[in-house]
Amino acid sequence: MSAEPSARSFDSSYPDPGDMLVVRGGTPLCGEIRVRGAKNLVSKAMVAALLGSTPSTLYDVPAIRDVEVVTGLLRLHGVRVEPAGDGRLVLDPANVGRRTSRS
Repeated sequence: MSAEPSARSFDSSYPDPGDMLVVRGGTPLCGEIRVRGAKNLVSKAMVAALLGSTPSTLYDVPAIRDVEVVTGLLRLHGVRVEPAGDGRLVLDPANVGRRTSRS
């Protein structure tokens, strides 16, 4: 019995397999995806930008308090977070772990 569920098997402790994207290592990921989601998605997407080593751009970012809070937390950890106009937000994790001043 495998401890890791696959898209073909279903474990009730995991979301519906149709809602999952399973990525198995070995090859770097790059590209763009368009995710239609609620305002609750943006803070998670901001944190996910830490997984990369190059800047990520988020589109249609709502002007909500959650975005301000996560922006502050990411900046404390060295992520450059810059509004790019038109609801875009650019997150650059290149300096994660280095002390930076608040901007």
